[in-house]
Amino acid sequence: MLTDEIARAVQSAPQSRLAELAATIWRAYGAGAIGETDAQALAEAVEARKRIPAVPTQPRRVGSRPRAPESLERRRRWVASGWVPPTIACRFTAGELSALSVVAAQVAKHGRCDLALDHIAALAGVGRTTVRNALGEARRLGFLTVEVRQLRAFRNDTNVIRIVASAWQSWISMRRSTPGQGVGAKPCAARNTHISYEGRKSRVQPIQQETRRWSR
Repeated sequence: MLTDEIARAVQSAPQSRLAELAATIWRAYGAGAIGETDAQALAEAVEARKRIPAVPTQPRRVGSRPRAPESLERRRRWVASGWVPPTIACRFTAGELSALSVVAAQVAKHGRCDLALDHIAALAGVGRTTVRNALGEARRLGFLTVEVRQLRAFRNDTNVIRIVASAWQSWISMRRSTPGQGVGAKPCAARNTHISYEGRKSRVQPIQQETRRWSR
């Protein structure tokens, strides 16, 4: 049973643990827990695993900082624009959120977004890769769909992006119904703050005269 357990560990363990497993094999052999043949076979399995190149993991890229102050300003403006609800915005980086805000603004205006990736990137103040990452992650989470429009074998039209998350659609509807204001804000009529000074002089003069009389 110990031989089978070590064999399974050799096959599933990361390469960083192979040296530790090799030491465990020979310690078990020295203690008499496994035979010489089994120890030799396990050691050869470890060596075979070491010769297999490790597959590098590909973490999700989070974009890069804008290279120009104008791009940074555009990114910050779109992040603060309020086109993406907080429950969705918290899943993305600032650059990705800026790109998604551009998409949401287009959807609010035209019902869909068919801008090219480079166009979205220029408006959002980010790079093309950041836009691609944002759309890929949002599509994976089920927030939007991306329709590829193929014209010929090696030529496509711009993709059509549609927001399908009901929470996001409702948020855009509220955001669109109150332009220039925060989501859910109600317009308030201006109050009359004009102060009338009519008749004030007649009330102040007797007090001033009384004060001068007692000060003599």
